[in-house]
Amino acid sequence: MNKTIVLVIGLLLLFGVAGAKTKIIPLEGIQKPNGTIEFDKERMYLIEDTTVYIYSLKDFKLLTKFGRKGEGPQEFMLNPQVAGLIIYVYDKDVVVNSFGKLSWWTKQGQFIREQKLKYPLVVGLQPFGEKYYMGTKMIRGDVLYRAMVIFDDKMEEIKELARVEHDFQRGKGIKMFNARPSHYIRDNVLYLAWKNEISIRVFDTNLKETHTITYDNPRQKMPESMKQETIHYMKNNVPYKDVWDRIQPVQLPDYLPAIQEMYVTGGKVYIATYKLIDDRKKTELLIFDLKGTLLKRTQAPILMEDVLSPFPHNINDGKIYQLVEDADKEVWNLHIIDID
Repeated sequence: MNKTIVLVIGLLLLFGVAGAKTKIIPLEGIQKPNGTIEFDKERMYLIEDTTVYIYSLKDFKLLTKFGRKGEGPQEFMLNPQVAGLIIYVYDKDVVVNSFGKLSWWTKQGQFIREQKLKYPLVVGLQPFGEKYYMGTKMIRGDVLYRAMVIFDDKMEEIKELARVEHDFQRGKGIKMFNARPSHYIRDNVLYLAWKNEISIRVFDTNLKETHTITYDNPRQKMPESMKQETIHYMKNNVPYKDVWDRIQPVQLPDYLPAIQEMYVTGGKVYIATYKLIDDRKKTELLIFDLKGTLLKRTQAPILMEDVLSPFPHNINDGKIYQLVEDADKEVWNLHIIDID
């Protein structure tokens, strides 16, 4: 039986976060979601392979869908370095980063235009203001790096903002749970994180660094049980098991990075840490204002699909939206959790 998202009307579950409740709401049409969840004021956008599904935020009914696999103007190829499509939602349009191109769509899912990429393997390429694009590219040499780079409107590289060593180095194995470069663009402001500590550089559309958000939060010691679970997962799941002999030695840190994921929405910056709560059933969540003042420290049930990755989710309007698989019933449930 195909996996279908089935959401039960009116069911409310207490999830262990003070004052937080999880709503499970009907959603239909999508078979196997992957990637993130994105929003505008009226719609929710989900991804399944090479198709984007658009739902109404008012009643969660499917409005339309667009995209299919292929190389044509309204088709997508998947980037071999990421799990699937990456979608960005702006005030006037939607931009999809697929392998080798960016494409623009209306909020109603109608094709506008596309632009081929000079660097097809740039990951997460995203428009920034009217004349720049932000993306992460590989720099090859004796040491392999991930570099966070600004491109101009002709896709020419103009400025490198930061770089980190890639997890995998030929002949030296792979380091798991390293700090990874990540960026978030919201309201024409770029938020950039790449360190083991909480340190987020903030840029305006003139590429001026306006301030840095820092916070001294003790890093979580990686438990031995989590190390064993990680090794077991990698040995038995793609893509790691297919290249297991070539990525040795697998190196696990004594302490996990301070930032697991970063979100910017509703005039706030949300940091999910690696602090382990109730056997990873809950995640520590730090909530800051846009200048970096800590507003709240809480716990949130961001559930893990496996030891390396949470289920697809995002934060919008003070709520976590997460698609969670019920493997026993072969269904997916959309959880909506109040956190503010």
